[in-house]
Amino acid sequence: MPLPQADTLLLRGSPGKVAAEAASWLTAQGVTLERWSERDAYVETSWYDTTTKRGGRGEGDLGRLLTSVKIRCWADPGPPGQTRITVEAVYRPSYDPSERPRDREVPVPAKSGGRGIVERLLVDLNKRLGVAKDSTASP
Repeated sequence: MPLPQADTLLLRGSPGKVAAEAASWLTAQGVTLERWSERDAYVETSWYDTTTKRGGRGEGDLGRLLTSVKIRCWADPGPPGQTRITVEAVYRPSYDPSERPRDREVPVPAKSGGRGIVERLLVDLNKRLGVAKDSTASP
């Protein structure tokens, strides 16, 4: 499940199409995808360093805290012909092997590189697919 602070936007199109557009956009930005499924309408990036613009696998670089981020997108059915996309960007401020990795993730701050990626993704998806009439984006 996405974190409560994740952004949401109601777009025109099917969940699979919206997820495919998000995956395509992230890949075009040089972000490596770790998992993505048009059928499940889900996209997850590898850890991505917003300073060096390089991706990687594993925990992310704890020494670079706010610049090593992971982005996830969920595209869920909305009203007919529309999809609600939820996008989160997270980082891991600490390493504790006694906790599950997902439990260590926290949302990136408002003025971070990861936050900028999410904002640009939503703006570009809006341009490509169009925002549905009763869209509710949460910046």
